[in-house]
Amino acid sequence: MPDAGGTRLKMILTGQQPQPSVSGALCPLCEAEVPHQVTSRGQFRVLFCSNCQLQFSSPMENPGADFYQEFYLYADRDDAHRASGRGPDWRFQTCLKLCRADAGPKLLDIGCADGEFLALARTQGFDVFGIDFDERAVQKARRLRQLEHVMTGPCESLKCIEGWTEFDVITLFDVLEHLSSPLGTIVTVRELLKPGGKVCITVPRLDRYPRVFDEAADFPPHHLTLWTAHALAVMLRTAGFDEVRIMEKPLLLQDLWKHLKWPTLRYIRKLKANPRDLIESGHSSSPKPSRVAGLVKKPLRMSLQPLNWVLQAGSLGRGHTLLALGTKPFSGS
Repeated sequence: MPDAGGTRLKMILTGQQPQPSVSGALCPLCEAEVPHQVTSRGQFRVLFCSNCQLQFSSPMENPGADFYQEFYLYADRDDAHRASGRGPDWRFQTCLKLCRADAGPKLLDIGCADGEFLALARTQGFDVFGIDFDERAVQKARRLRQLEHVMTGPCESLKCIEGWTEFDVITLFDVLEHLSSPLGTIVTVRELLKPGGKVCITVPRLDRYPRVFDEAADFPPHHLTLWTAHALAVMLRTAGFDEVRIMEKPLLLQDLWKHLKWPTLRYIRKLKANPRDLIESGHSSSPKPSRVAGLVKKPLRMSLQPLNWVLQAGSLGRGHTLLALGTKPFSGS
C-alpha cells in the first residue's frame, strides 16, 4: 500500500512531483495509482481512489481566475453594493464554536470571498486576515464590511506576505475542491500556524445522499475533488496535524433545492446572453432578480424547518458538507 504519511510529506516539502504510469493516474492525496475512471467531463477524467477514498480529476488543473469571473455561481460578486443575506451558516457557526477567541488571536480565512465569515469572526474577538483570488470579492469585503487585512492573490502566495505568520486559526471554507494541490496547501497552512493552532476545513461530500447535485458545479473544472471523511483524515494526518475531528453538516431541504436551482440560474444567464432566445421563449425582456425574493427567504426557511427536523430525526439522508478540524502539535513543529 502506498505510503500516505512521511514519504508523501517529504516530497511536497522538497518540491518533488510523482509521475503516473502510462495507463493510470496517481491520486493527488496518497499517490495510489488509480487505473479506472468514474466518468469524464471534457478534457477531465474523474477517478475514485479506493486507497484513501478521494474522488479527483485528471488532470488536476485549476481553470484560473477568468473561469470564476464568468461562472454563474459567482455572478453576484459583480454587484459591489450587495452583501450576502443567506441567514445563519452552519459552517461558520460550527467553526466559531470549535475555535473560540482568547485574547484576540489571529485568524486567516483562505478563500475569504466577500468577507462574510471574517466579519462574523471579528465580532467574536478575532484579529482577522483574508485572501481570495477574486478581486471583486475582495473589494466587497473592504467596502461593505470595512475589512482592512484582505488581499487578492492565490494560496501559493501566502508564504510571501510579510507578517502573515503565526496564526492561531486558519480556515478554508469550500476551497480545497478548487485547488490543484490540496495537500500542498494544507502543508503550507501548517507552516503558517502557531504550535497548537487549528485549521478548520469544509468540503463538498462525495458520499452524500440523496445524490442530487448540479453537474456543472460539482464536476471539473469547477470542483476538482470531492471528499469523504476518510480522505479528509488522511490529508490532515499526512500534513502533520493531530486531534483530527470530522463533522457532517445535517441534510437540509435547502441543500437539495440549491442543486435544482443552480441549473435554472445557468439557463437564465444563457437567455440573458442571447436576447433572441428570450423572444422565442415568450419573454419580452431579460429576467431580473425580484426584490421580493429577499423578503421571502426567511419565512421560507422557517416553513421548511419542521421538514428538516424530520429529515434529521429519521436519518433519511447524508449531508452535503463535511467539516474537518486539526491541531498543529507543539512537539516537532
